[in-house]
Amino acid sequence: MVTLDADQVVEPHFLAEHARLHAGGPGRVVAGRRLQLADGPMDEVRLEHGFDPQALPPVVRGDEREQLFRLLDSSLEDMVTGWHHVWTCNASFPRDSLEAVGGFDETFTGWGLEDAELAYRLVQGGATTHFAPSAVVRHEHRTPVTADMYREWCRNLAHFVRRHPAPEVRLQEIFAPAIDPDRSAPGTWDDIAAEFEHTARRLGADPGQHR
Repeated sequence: MVTLDADQVVEPHFLAEHARLHAGGPGRVVAGRRLQLADGPMDEVRLEHGFDPQALPPVVRGDEREQLFRLLDSSLEDMVTGWHHVWTCNASFPRDSLEAVGGFDETFTGWGLEDAELAYRLVQGGATTHFAPSAVVRHEHRTPVTADMYREWCRNLAHFVRRHPAPEVRLQEIFAPAIDPDRSAPGTWDDIAAEFEHTARRLGADPGQHR
């Protein structure tokens, strides 16, 4: 099963790349690469005749997780916090694995963390997380996080912690300054994400990833 957002464009080999990663072993959770597009129109007439990156606005930001992997000198499958970085704007997992954990928790409301919580349960059930850099989505320009979105994220984090009162789950609070539009984060997102991973390792976090 592959999940996407509605405001994205994928390349013709997108599904094949997800399938290739799943062929490498059972019970995988695969996260694909996300590129952010600038504001601007798409040439829908050109796209009707096949994928053409020239018909899209230019890419203005790459996938920030790749910088995190460079900082950690590792990839998603090596991380004890890999579940947090599975974003369902570009992810896939076996249908039977999804059904075994009960699917998405539909009691999450608003913006944020419902995908991380699903990935956390999948990893607890024995899945491993993997990054697919060739399974690319181009994401239409997103507006910055608003105060309302931040409040929703905080509410969803509290729900996440109630469901899974583990130290590494609560540790996601470390991202709050980077998300809160009214605060200044003490470092870049990838610095904070690297600290999250290092701290989780020191806590001995192992929700199933390295069994």
